[in-house]
Amino acid sequence: MGTNVSVATVSQMIREGRIGVSPLKKGPVGDFPKTIWTQMENAFVTFLKLEQANSKKQSTLTELGLRINAMVNASGQHHKTRNDLAKKLKSNTAHHFEVNNRNFQEARRLQWTTHANLRAWFEQFKATLIDLGFARAKNDRDIDEEGMVVFLSDYKSRLVMVE
Repeated sequence: MGTNVSVATVSQMIREGRIGVSPLKKGPVGDFPKTIWTQMENAFVTFLKLEQANSKKQSTLTELGLRINAMVNASGQHHKTRNDLAKKLKSNTAHHFEVNNRNFQEARRLQWTTHANLRAWFEQFKATLIDLGFARAKNDRDIDEEGMVVFLSDYKSRLVMVE
C-alpha cells in the first residue's frame, strides 16, 4: 500500500480494534481516564480562581496536595499521599492564570458587595418598579405571591423575566 507500517503492527491494531483511531501516546498510562482528568483540571482551576477572588492568602502546594489527595482518595479507587498530583495539575493548568497582574475591577467589586450595598440596590429597584407602575408593594392579602412586590398583570408582558 506504499506505507512504512509493518504487517505485524496492522494486524495488532485490527485485533485491538484500533482502526481509524490515533495511535496511543508513548509512556505509561495515567491513573485517570481523560474525562475524569479534564474534570479534575476544571475543578482545580475553579477552586484556585475562587480562592484568589475571595482570599488574601493562597494555599501552598502542600495544602493543595492535601485537598487533591482527599478528593481522589474519597473515590476509594486511589490512594495518593504526596503532592505530585497537585504539581501535575498546576503545570497542566498554568495557562489559565496571569501572574503578577492584579484584577482591580474584581477587588473593587468584592469591596462594594456588602450586605448594606446590596440591600440599598434592591430597595431602590423596588421603589423604581412601584414608581413606574410596574408593581405594587406586597400586602397581607398577597399570600400566594413571592418576593417583595406584586407585579401588575397588564405590565408583566413588558418585563423580561429571567429565572
